Amino acid sequence: MSPPAQAGGAVSGTTFYLANRVFVAEIGNSVT
Repeated sequence: MSPPAQAGGAVSGTTFYLANRVFVAEIGNSVT
């Protein structure tokens, strides 16, 4: 795997992680 592709995967993974955290927080706020 080339370094640029690996870096891109890390960026997309982090973006997905942050988006998931926000999504979970939104669900938690609407449930409570």
